[in-house]
Amino acid sequence: MSRSWPRLLTRGTTAVLAVQVLLQPVLAGGFLSGHYDLLRMHMINGMTMIVVALVQGVAAVFLYRAGAPRSVLTHGFMVPLAIAATAVLGEFRLLILHVPIGVLMVIGILQMASEVWRKEKTPQVEARKEEVPV
Repeated sequence: MSRSWPRLLTRGTTAVLAVQVLLQPVLAGGFLSGHYDLLRMHMINGMTMIVVALVQGVAAVFLYRAGAPRSVLTHGFMVPLAIAATAVLGEFRLLILHVPIGVLMVIGILQMASEVWRKEKTPQVEARKEEVPV
């Protein structure tokens, strides 16, 4: 298996999480508009986000060990915790905390996406940078 599988898996999970996190307020808004079945879909989407984020966390460990910055590892651990905390608060209907932590969750997912979707530095590019006199 290629050494790039952690990066590909992390990119895939960030793409899935980005779509899911954009869907969450749409589902919640639909519930508030009177479509009460959408609250169940909001909950199901949140639970699947936890599973995807856990897979992403495992991939982030391998990606960090392959040379990624420490922030990838930090976001890889913080995103599943934020999603789980948001889910627990939502289940207990503590919306005063559910919504702000949900916003932090969105920020964490977007930061993780920006980390893993950056272009990888290749050894050839790094070697050329070292050869160019300043």
